[in-house]
Amino acid sequence: MGMNKLEVFRLLANRRLPGEATEAEQLAQTSLATFIANMLASYEQHVAPIPGAEETFAFLRARGIKIAIDTGFDATIGGLIMRKLNWPGRLVDTVVYSSDVPRGRPAPYLIFRAMERLDILDVRKVMKLGDSPADLEEGYNAGCSEVIGVLSGAHTTATLSPHYHTRIIPSVADLPALFS
Repeated sequence: MGMNKLEVFRLLANRRLPGEATEAEQLAQTSLATFIANMLASYEQHVAPIPGAEETFAFLRARGIKIAIDTGFDATIGGLIMRKLNWPGRLVDTVVYSSDVPRGRPAPYLIFRAMERLDILDVRKVMKLGDSPADLEEGYNAGCSEVIGVLSGAHTTATLSPHYHTRIIPSVADLPALFS
Protein backbone atom coordinates (compact mmCIF):
# COMPACT_ATOMS: atom_id res chain seq x y z
CA MET A 1 0.00 0.00 0.00
CA GLY A 2 1.12 3.50 -0.78
CA MET A 3 3.59 2.50 -3.46
CA ASN A 4 3.51 3.21 -7.18
CA LYS A 5 1.26 0.47 -8.55
CA LEU A 6 3.31 -0.22 -11.69
CA GLU A 7 6.42 -0.64 -9.53
CA VAL A 8 4.54 -3.14 -7.36
CA PHE A 9 3.28 -5.14 -10.34
CA ARG A 10 6.79 -5.18 -11.85
CA LEU A 11 8.22 -6.44 -8.57
CA LEU A 12 5.62 -9.21 -8.37
CA ALA A 13 5.97 -10.17 -12.04
CA ASN A 14 9.77 -10.37 -11.76
CA ARG A 15 9.41 -12.66 -8.75
CA ARG A 16 7.02 -14.89 -10.68
CA LEU A 17 9.08 -14.86 -13.90
CA PRO A 18 12.73 -14.41 -12.85
CA GLY A 19 15.08 -13.93 -15.79
CA GLU A 20 12.21 -13.41 -18.25
CA ALA A 21 12.21 -9.62 -18.47
CA THR A 22 9.93 -9.23 -21.51
CA GLU A 23 7.32 -11.66 -20.21
CA ALA A 24 7.50 -10.14 -16.72
CA GLU A 25 6.94 -6.65 -18.11
CA GLN A 26 3.96 -7.86 -20.15
CA LEU A 27 2.50 -9.51 -17.05
CA ALA A 28 3.06 -6.33 -15.02
CA GLN A 29 1.38 -4.14 -17.65
CA THR A 30 -1.58 -6.53 -18.01
CA SER A 31 -1.97 -6.76 -14.24
CA LEU A 32 -1.82 -2.97 -13.92
CA ALA A 33 -4.48 -2.51 -16.62
CA THR A 34 -6.78 -4.96 -14.83
CA PHE A 35 -6.11 -3.27 -11.48
CA ILE A 36 -6.86 0.19 -12.92
CA ALA A 37 -10.11 -1.00 -14.54
CA ASN A 38 -11.27 -2.59 -11.28
CA MET A 39 -10.31 0.40 -9.16
CA LEU A 40 -11.99 2.87 -11.51
CA ALA A 41 -15.19 0.82 -11.47
CA SER A 42 -15.11 0.67 -7.68
CA TYR A 43 -14.30 4.35 -7.10
CA GLU A 44 -16.84 5.43 -9.71
CA GLN A 45 -19.46 3.85 -7.43
CA HIS A 46 -18.28 5.00 -4.03
CA VAL A 47 -15.71 7.38 -2.61
CA ALA A 48 -16.00 8.91 0.84
CA PRO A 49 -13.49 10.88 2.89
CA ILE A 50 -12.09 9.50 6.11
CA PRO A 51 -14.22 10.97 8.92
CA GLY A 52 -12.71 14.24 10.08
CA ALA A 53 -10.36 14.65 7.11
CA GLU A 54 -12.19 17.58 5.55
CA GLU A 55 -12.49 19.35 8.89
CA THR A 56 -8.76 18.86 9.47
CA PHE A 57 -7.92 20.29 6.05
CA ALA A 58 -10.16 23.31 6.74
CA PHE A 59 -8.50 23.79 10.15
CA LEU A 60 -5.02 23.77 8.56
CA ARG A 61 -5.93 26.04 5.66
CA ALA A 62 -7.53 28.55 8.05
CA ARG A 63 -4.09 28.83 9.67
CA GLY A 64 -2.29 29.38 6.37
CA ILE A 65 -0.83 25.88 6.21
CA LYS A 66 -0.45 24.55 2.69
CA ILE A 67 -1.83 21.08 2.07
CA ALA A 68 -0.60 18.57 -0.48
CA ILE A 69 -1.93 15.10 -1.09
CA ASP A 70 0.49 12.58 -2.51
CA THR A 71 -0.65 9.17 -3.55
CA GLY A 72 0.62 5.86 -4.84
CA PHE A 73 -2.22 5.98 -7.38
CA ASP A 74 -1.52 7.36 -10.83
CA ALA A 75 -3.35 10.38 -12.23
CA THR A 76 -6.11 8.19 -13.68
CA ILE A 77 -7.24 6.57 -10.42
CA GLY A 78 -6.09 9.33 -8.08
CA GLY A 79 -7.62 11.97 -10.34
CA LEU A 80 -10.99 10.22 -10.22
CA ILE A 81 -10.82 10.04 -6.42
CA MET A 82 -9.90 13.71 -6.13
CA ARG A 83 -12.66 14.78 -8.54
CA LYS A 84 -15.24 12.72 -6.64
CA LEU A 85 -14.14 14.24 -3.32
CA ASN A 86 -13.84 17.73 -4.83
CA TRP A 87 -10.72 18.45 -2.76
CA PRO A 88 -8.25 20.13 -5.17
CA GLY A 89 -8.50 23.89 -4.81
CA ARG A 90 -11.24 23.59 -2.21
CA LEU A 91 -9.44 21.79 0.62
CA VAL A 92 -5.99 20.93 -0.74
CA ASP A 93 -3.50 23.08 -2.59
CA THR A 94 -1.96 20.42 -4.80
CA VAL A 95 -2.13 16.70 -5.53
CA VAL A 96 0.88 14.69 -6.63
CA TYR A 97 0.26 11.31 -8.26
CA SER A 98 2.75 8.49 -8.61
CA SER A 99 2.67 9.09 -12.37
CA ASP A 100 4.05 12.60 -11.75
CA VAL A 101 7.43 11.37 -10.49
CA PRO A 102 10.12 8.93 -11.67
CA ARG A 103 9.75 6.68 -8.63
CA GLY A 104 7.02 6.24 -6.04
CA ARG A 105 7.20 5.65 -2.31
CA PRO A 106 9.32 5.10 -0.34
CA ALA A 107 11.37 7.44 -2.57
CA PRO A 108 10.97 11.09 -1.50
CA TYR A 109 10.03 12.41 -4.93
CA LEU A 110 6.29 12.83 -4.31
CA ILE A 111 7.06 15.11 -1.37
CA PHE A 112 9.70 17.00 -3.33
CA ARG A 113 7.28 17.55 -6.23
CA ALA A 114 4.67 18.89 -3.79
CA MET A 115 7.28 21.22 -2.29
CA GLU A 116 8.19 22.44 -5.75
CA ARG A 117 4.55 23.15 -6.64
CA LEU A 118 3.90 24.91 -3.33
CA ASP A 119 7.19 26.86 -3.40
CA ILE A 120 8.43 25.36 -0.14
CA LEU A 121 12.22 25.41 0.09
CA ASP A 122 12.86 23.81 3.48
CA VAL A 123 11.82 20.18 3.95
CA ARG A 124 12.12 20.73 7.70
CA LYS A 125 8.91 22.76 7.37
CA VAL A 126 7.08 19.75 5.94
CA MET A 127 4.90 17.42 7.98
CA LYS A 128 4.17 14.05 6.39
CA LEU A 129 1.08 12.11 7.44
CA GLY A 130 0.48 8.62 6.17
CA ASP A 131 -1.25 5.37 6.90
CA SER A 132 1.28 2.92 5.46
CA PRO A 133 4.89 1.92 6.09
CA ALA A 134 5.76 3.29 2.63
CA ASP A 135 4.31 6.68 3.67
CA LEU A 136 6.46 6.80 6.79
CA GLU A 137 9.58 5.75 4.87
CA GLU A 138 8.84 8.43 2.26
CA GLY A 139 8.69 11.10 4.97
CA TYR A 140 11.94 9.86 6.50
CA ASN A 141 13.69 9.71 3.12
CA ALA A 142 12.56 13.26 2.33
CA GLY A 143 13.84 14.56 5.68
CA CYS A 144 10.48 15.86 6.94
CA SER A 145 10.53 17.33 10.44
CA GLU A 146 7.35 15.45 11.39
CA VAL A 147 6.48 11.99 10.10
CA ILE A 148 3.13 11.02 11.55
CA GLY A 149 1.50 7.65 11.18
CA VAL A 150 -2.29 7.56 11.18
CA LEU A 151 -4.28 4.48 12.12
CA SER A 152 -7.38 5.30 10.08
CA GLY A 153 -6.07 3.26 7.15
CA ALA A 154 -5.35 -0.43 6.81
CA HIS A 155 -2.41 -0.62 9.22
CA THR A 156 -2.14 -0.95 12.97
CA THR A 157 0.27 0.49 15.50
CA ALA A 158 2.14 -2.82 15.40
CA THR A 159 2.76 -2.56 11.63
CA LEU A 160 3.57 1.16 11.60
CA SER A 161 5.71 1.32 14.77
CA PRO A 162 8.82 -0.39 13.35
CA HIS A 163 9.07 2.34 10.70
CA TYR A 164 10.50 5.76 11.42
CA HIS A 165 7.89 8.17 12.79
CA THR A 166 7.73 11.11 15.16
CA ARG A 167 4.31 10.05 16.45
CA ILE A 168 1.31 7.88 15.64
CA ILE A 169 -2.23 9.20 15.97
CA PRO A 170 -5.59 7.42 15.64
CA SER A 171 -6.77 9.44 12.64
CA VAL A 172 -6.11 12.53 10.56
CA ALA A 173 -9.05 13.96 12.53
CA ASP A 174 -6.75 14.03 15.58
CA LEU A 175 -4.15 16.25 13.93
CA PRO A 176 -5.65 19.62 15.00
CA ALA A 177 -5.19 18.67 18.67
CA LEU A 178 -1.42 18.73 18.10
CA PHE A 179 -1.66 22.47 17.35
CA SER A 180 -3.21 23.50 20.66
